[in-house]
Amino acid sequence: MTGIGDPFCSGVSVMCCITQQCAFPKIEGSPTCVCCNKTIAGGGTEGWKPALFEFVPKFEDQFWLYYFLCGGVGLSGIQAGGRPIYGMMQKELCIKQAVQCVAPVQNGIFCSGVGTSLCCWEQMQFPPHADSPKIACCGWKMNKGAEAATKPAPFSYGKPAQAEMA
Repeated sequence: MTGIGDPFCSGVSVMCCITQQCAFPKIEGSPTCVCCNKTIAGGGTEGWKPALFEFVPKFEDQFWLYYFLCGGVGLSGIQAGGRPIYGMMQKELCIKQAVQCVAPVQNGIFCSGVGTSLCCWEQMQFPPHADSPKIACCGWKMNKGAEAATKPAPFSYGKPAQAEMA
């Protein structure tokens, strides 16, 4: 959950060689109309800087098939300019979600996830960190020695927080 507005809806994604971006209202620096990488209407694109995790593309970093009013689709080299092979961030009114493809094993961790749904927070990791509670419910912990120091954070995908403790 996030605030409504600024923008109301937005999205940026990279899927192999395809980059898509859309936002309402349009993001600063968006041209009005681009067709086959030729700007037909609109001004400069220096202020166009949507973020996809650590990747912040520049408008000229891709060949735009089209861009009209508040969104478009472009092509680029696979992982060109530091872009992920697959990543997506989307916000619709007050709901925000994100996905990022990362290496299969990072710091000895095969899979991990973190998220929130209304007032419920969830976190998982395999294999579990030695300090994890293993099972916890309503304040009860199976592993009483588990410290609160291992705190994964929402929207820190692909970066297991437990790896920072090692």
